[in-house]
Amino acid sequence: MPLSAPPPRLFLQRRSIRCEGFLRDDGLIDIDAFLEDVRGAETSNEWRGRLAPGEPLHLMQLRVTLDAQLTIRAIESTTEAAPYPTCPDVVPAMQRLVGVAIISGFRRELHARIGGTDGCTHVRALLEAVGAAALQAFAAQRRHQQGRFTIRDAEGLDPKRPSMLDSCRGYAADGPVAARFWPDDPRVRAAHDEEDAE
Repeated sequence: MPLSAPPPRLFLQRRSIRCEGFLRDDGLIDIDAFLEDVRGAETSNEWRGRLAPGEPLHLMQLRVTLDAQLTIRAIESTTEAAPYPTCPDVVPAMQRLVGVAIISGFRRELHARIGGTDGCTHVRALLEAVGAAALQAFAAQRRHQQGRFTIRDAEGLDPKRPSMLDSCRGYAADGPVAARFWPDDPRVRAAHDEEDAE
């Protein structure tokens, strides 16, 4: 169902984030990511001068190369448009992420390595989106290689402790998806035993 029709309103700002996953010939996965901010009205500052409506205030790109364990093997970063001349100075710091795995704790590690003045809030936002896109690309790669894919394939090394359980409403321990995918998990059994007792 679409959103309701809005009242008359004025366009102020749009942030676009796009992530695309690619399986390389060498078996690694590239995530190409783009962030763009535009304003609906003319803006200006003393460094960039006048920006016409729709001209990017921020335009950043990343290419993150991952191995099968979702570890960053290489990263490229560009800042093509930013409000201040020092914004592109953070590009070399992105190399601190090589060797980091996009798994639980990635966001904490991201902020530890390129937080504060060592990084850029916009590039960090883009990298957080890359994390989610990497999981989707990994799933698509498995589906491509095996001709099929189940959620259990995304669980990695320990399918007996599914990390996705209770991560959202779709994977709630008391829901039908968890009962189908992880019927032996103690949390799922307990949730469904309570349901049956009612």
